[in-house]
Amino acid sequence: VVPFAMLLNLASVSGAEDFDLVYDMQAMAYSVDLDNVFDIWVGGEPVTVSGAGSDGFAPFEAVLSGPDDVQVLEPNADLPLDRAGSTIRWTPGNGDMVVAELRRGGVNTVIRCMSDDSGSLEVPAAAFAWLPANVDSVTLDLRRVVSSEVMTDDPQAVVSVTLERISNGRNIGLD
Repeated sequence: VVPFAMLLNLASVSGAEDFDLVYDMQAMAYSVDLDNVFDIWVGGEPVTVSGAGSDGFAPFEAVLSGPDDVQVLEPNADLPLDRAGSTIRWTPGNGDMVVAELRRGGVNTVIRCMSDDSGSLEVPAAAFAWLPANVDSVTLDLRRVVSSEVMTDDPQAVVSVTLERISNGRNIGLD
């Protein structure tokens, strides 16, 4: 059985770089080859995602604004996270949403919080309670997400396009 999305054939992105996307059978989506793509877009500039189509899938084109860079303001080295609840702050941008992920190597728990791109989100004490008591620092990834849906012509289908800008790898203390 061929997944419906594979009928698309070639999917391409045009922004700061032009490249083709590869279909990832495990993710069941077209994904960027991270080994060969470095700077897909400049924040706020248009990014065009298009599909050539096939007999079973109509061609499409979606134009989105590339997500702005994510500038994390808090927490930082001087202001760690607090298990009693903490605020994550960043410079607001053009995202449809922001996703914060807190994790620790060797620990199976990931705290994931979502917010609009207003510049702050609260991580409640109940979320921190899922981490083992001996965890004294976590890695913070903050993702700015821009997304769009496009309706194709005949045959009709909805294509979802998601772009993310990630600020990752910050090791943050946890009190």
